[in-house]
Amino acid sequence: MKKSVSVSARLAMWTGLFAVLLLCVTEVLCFLLIPDGSPAWPGSLIPAGLAKPVLMAAVAVLIILWSLMLWLGLRRACPKEQEIEAAAAGQEKPGPREPSPNEKKQRLHHDQRLYLHLLSVLQTEGRLLDFLNEDLEQYEDGQIGAAARGIHAHCKAALARYVTLQPLSSQGEGETVSVPAGFDPGAYRLSGNVTGDPPFSGKLLHRGWRAGKLDLPGFSFSGDPEIIAPMEIGVE
Repeated sequence: MKKSVSVSARLAMWTGLFAVLLLCVTEVLCFLLIPDGSPAWPGSLIPAGLAKPVLMAAVAVLIILWSLMLWLGLRRACPKEQEIEAAAAGQEKPGPREPSPNEKKQRLHHDQRLYLHLLSVLQTEGRLLDFLNEDLEQYEDGQIGAAARGIHAHCKAALARYVTLQPLSSQGEGETVSVPAGFDPGAYRLSGNVTGDPPFSGKLLHRGWRAGKLDLPGFSFSGDPEIIAPMEIGVE
């Protein structure tokens, strides 16, 4: 992509070109109009015969100084030049790099493992998935209760080890609570006669939960991300 010339560069280019042309014209006029054998000016330290070259040099210096002052004045007349150049430079910067297919696959792999990791912990510690997928019709209520008590204890211990649960509301279930205006939709789930604008008032059906601490054990990114718990084999 062709890079555009900045405002400062254009000002310098045109000011320099104008100065060169003016210097050339002035020097030619001085060379043609001033006689070669010009006497020294009265009271001057310039010796006779050097008046012409000294005058031409002085004119050249004056034109250079005047051109520099002209460029500085034009430069100051564009106070937003740097902002314009910065904006143009920002537009020329390439956008974020598109992730490769392999990177997308690895990110999906990571997300899937992250979502299933807590289930893996509860299965390892308390056999929760085994219990949920068991056909309970073949067992008596007493057998189910005894099994559920052990699973409950192990899963509760696993949660206490890795996740600290805190209720969202300090009030008890069944009490009347207020839902303020501008409430967080993720913290409240409203049901019943929900009409108009908040604040609302209603009965607390569930206090909700918040993770006060989340310290899950590390997990590996290798293998099938859909595997929650491995097969357990006792080798003989």
